[in-house]
Amino acid sequence: MDVSVIIVNYNTQALTQACIDSIYDQTKDVTFEVIVIDNASTDGSKETFEKDSKIRYVYSYENLGFGRANNVGMMLAKGDYFFLLNSDTLLRNNALKLFYEYAKKNKGKAFYGCWLENMEGEWVHSCSHKLTIGGLFRSAMIRYWKFLSGKKPIESVWNIPHTSEEALEVGDVTGADLFLHRSVYEETGGFDHRFFLYYEETDWEYRGHAKGIKSICINGPRIVHLEGGSQQTKGVNWRKLRIMYRSEEFFVRKHFSRLKYGAYKLFHIVTTGVPLFMLEQVKKRSLSK
Repeated sequence: MDVSVIIVNYNTQALTQACIDSIYDQTKDVTFEVIVIDNASTDGSKETFEKDSKIRYVYSYENLGFGRANNVGMMLAKGDYFFLLNSDTLLRNNALKLFYEYAKKNKGKAFYGCWLENMEGEWVHSCSHKLTIGGLFRSAMIRYWKFLSGKKPIESVWNIPHTSEEALEVGDVTGADLFLHRSVYEETGGFDHRFFLYYEETDWEYRGHAKGIKSICINGPRIVHLEGGSQQTKGVNWRKLRIMYRSEEFFVRKHFSRLKYGAYKLFHIVTTGVPLFMLEQVKKRSLSK
């Protein structure tokens, strides 16, 4: 088996089905399997996917989170390479083969991703600069500026714009399309399951870099990412915001010194915690009217 494609599903039956269909429609000249790990979906996914003979379906009776569910998929995978694919993605060309051929040609261990696009063919977030304390401070200031001004935030500190180069080494590639040799998983242990959602791929790749495993974004594969499509809540989702900030805080505590973590905590409270608290109060007052 050349490639094991692993998709985590959580109440996204239609999106996941479209993703699976695009894999089978576009993939040629490479052997592959599709493994779907279902995080306790209640939208009819179980009844639909457990009958699909084209996929290997695993239903979990609890929500394992993104990283932990992918770890289950990688433990079950038979392929030489793993391709972790978001349920809200669609393949527009023979992306599996292109990733496979590039990885085989460039024999160094790496996390690979490609330049993602939206339905209109415009480039969307695909990879980031290496996460630093200074970058986190700048990112927090952007959020604070947005809260005070009410304007659209300036460009993200982390996002790397598209380049026409064949390949670009980056801080990390997004977990929406993560291609790697199974030896990378075996050497690093996969995702840290303590990250329920957000920053799990950043942490994994950060640990990989310490072992000489690079993160590389390549041109060639074409994948549509319906950003946020796998997250069903419309508008501001306070629960997910809290999860994101907890994950960010855990990442900093895990990888940086106590001094830097303390500075981050103080700065984070002022620039993120205070605005979020104020927004929640505004929301409560509006609901009480």
